[in-house]
Amino acid sequence: RLNLAEKRLELANKTHLAVKGRVKAAAASDIQHTKVDIEQQAAEIEKTAALEIFDSSKARFERLLSGNVDELGFEYKPLLTVIDLPEKEDLLVAIQESPLALIAGLKRLQSKSRIDLARANAIPNPRLGLGVRRFNETNSNALIASISIPLPFFNRNQGNIASERAKSFKAEYEAEAAILSLKESAELIYAQILAASNAVKRYQDEIIPSALRAYNQASEGYGLGRFSFLELLDAQRTLYEMQEAHLNSLLQFHKAKAQVDFLMSAHAELIQQTISLK
Repeated sequence: RLNLAEKRLELANKTHLAVKGRVKAAAASDIQHTKVDIEQQAAEIEKTAALEIFDSSKARFERLLSGNVDELGFEYKPLLTVIDLPEKEDLLVAIQESPLALIAGLKRLQSKSRIDLARANAIPNPRLGLGVRRFNETNSNALIASISIPLPFFNRNQGNIASERAKSFKAEYEAEAAILSLKESAELIYAQILAASNAVKRYQDEIIPSALRAYNQASEGYGLGRFSFLELLDAQRTLYEMQEAHLNSLLQFHKAKAQVDFLMSAHAELIQQTISLK
């Protein structure tokens, strides 16, 4: 956003110079100079606001990392362009090992373990006894041991087994639903990142160069009296709008890329390192 604000100010300054030259030569009215003055001041205000937001965001980022961004060697330039995308098939495979998928799998295993425990409790434990008995008739003592095994005719823990089996079916369904939801999210995010990537490339390769040529032609033509002030101003605003649309597409791309990285656990090691620093 700061980069865009700097471009807008540079554009406003260039237009201001062109109009100023025409006004000086008495070939344009003062009102045109006033209008480009307003554009220039608005661009300066936007740059100041963008710089404040940049500094604030940088400070928050440094607090998150517990370090200085410059010392960590963080580069901003990669954020100004698109990068190579992973294959869609690789993304769909990777989500099987994502944290959400692993949690769903653990819940499934936990539920099955509870069924096994309920079945084990259906078999009662044997009871052992040990004691000493006195026989007065013979004036002697005897050591007595006993063992008894309750027969589970009436209580085989069927209620708990049925309950845990129902919970297991629910956990299985929820696990499958979680995986399906992850796949649907991955499909949607991949479509978004692909669309944003294509849009960024079109703005970079076609739209912005065309808008820049149109502005340069309008600026040169205005200086020669071939184009009107309104045509120059329109060309300037069109170029700025295309640059802003390009930035918005870049923002959409990197947001979608962050979601892809999360699904693929791309930065798990970095997250662990950051946590260990705190």
